[in-house]
Amino acid sequence: MDMSKYRGMFLTEAGEHLKSMSRLLVALEKNPSERESIDTLFRNAHSVKGMAASMGYDNTARLAHSLEDLLDGFRKSGSVPPATVDRLLAGLDLLEGLLEDVAQERSEREVESFLGSPVEAEPAAMDPPPRPLLLPPPKKSLLRSRRRPLPPPVFRRMRLPKGDCSKSPSTSPPRRPLRRRAPS
Repeated sequence: MDMSKYRGMFLTEAGEHLKSMSRLLVALEKNPSERESIDTLFRNAHSVKGMAASMGYDNTARLAHSLEDLLDGFRKSGSVPPATVDRLLAGLDLLEGLLEDVAQERSEREVESFLGSPVEAEPAAMDPPPRPLLLPPPKKSLLRSRRRPLPPPVFRRMRLPKGDCSKSPSTSPPRRPLRRRAPS
């Protein structure tokens, strides 16, 4: 299928999403815990990713997916550290360059250097390392009880029906109820 006729529509819609992302990132620098901005940024990155993937612009889709994943983590935490806002702005600049490549009908520029670089987080934004689990030492009374032999298990006796004892209770014929004699 010839996708070139949809390129103009893709460029227009993706450009609108990128403008919105740019505006939201500037606002997020001032208020890093604005939940609505984080959610809208996530949706914009998701839309660009989906449109680029459907058009076959793989590098654009991979970069938008990377930004989407990064934003998804901050949707859960509720705040974006300033160092990550800088990374998101750098990713947005790269996305704009990729759209220019598509508009000029050039092959997409590489995004590996951006995708391969680690996300720098501020020390305050990082979770503290997990504390080791310290269990109290076992009580001496518990240690002694393990040395004693365990008592033999108690089994419940099962009554077998009268008659052939080789049959299991589930396969034996049903018992007839006892008839009471009428008093005479």
